[in-house]
Amino acid sequence: MKIFLKTTGLKTLLCLLGNFIIGVGVAFIKSAAFGIDPFNGGCMALAGALGVPYTLFTLCLNTVLFIALLLWGRRYMNIGTFINWFLLCYVVDFFMPIFAKTVGFPAALLPRLAILIGGVLTISFGLALYQCADLGVSPYDALPLYLHDHFPKIKYFWLRVLLDSVMVLIMLLCKAQTGLGTVVLMFGLGPFVQFFSAVIQKFILPKRV
Repeated sequence: MKIFLKTTGLKTLLCLLGNFIIGVGVAFIKSAAFGIDPFNGGCMALAGALGVPYTLFTLCLNTVLFIALLLWGRRYMNIGTFINWFLLCYVVDFFMPIFAKTVGFPAALLPRLAILIGGVLTISFGLALYQCADLGVSPYDALPLYLHDHFPKIKYFWLRVLLDSVMVLIMLLCKAQTGLGTVVLMFGLGPFVQFFSAVIQKFILPKRV
């Protein structure tokens, strides 16, 4: 029982910390003006087009996606689903004006690339913590997972790319900023997340987790 409480508490802490770090990374990378990840970028674009706060729109969209998760992908639900649902957008919304004032939006290419690299590494580390906690996934992240369960002939990779592509299309239609950062976050996080996950599994999580 003590071991269970210890490991569950650690995993919950990793999940909370991971989502917090992801939010910081998303807010930071926006300063590079290369575009941000498809989900948050699509939510910001639609929120702006509808004239509602980004946080409110994101919570509403996650609510709709959660209903689908409840119906078709319940095995991907856990406390981490709700942590991501209610924490991430507020962290992004809190840090964006802070980075806008402190980091700004540099015009030179090298500072922008440095911000992009720093943001990608930050988001990757946060994702690794969040995934290693193994406490469920967000309603958005779960969508391609349970679609793959119901349509196993379609690879998860293509379902995820399709989902992210829809969000990028929304960004383009709403004339939101897209660019190198959006592409990198769609396709380039894998190796960094894998590296950080291996480090976390080796040095942070106990063997019994």
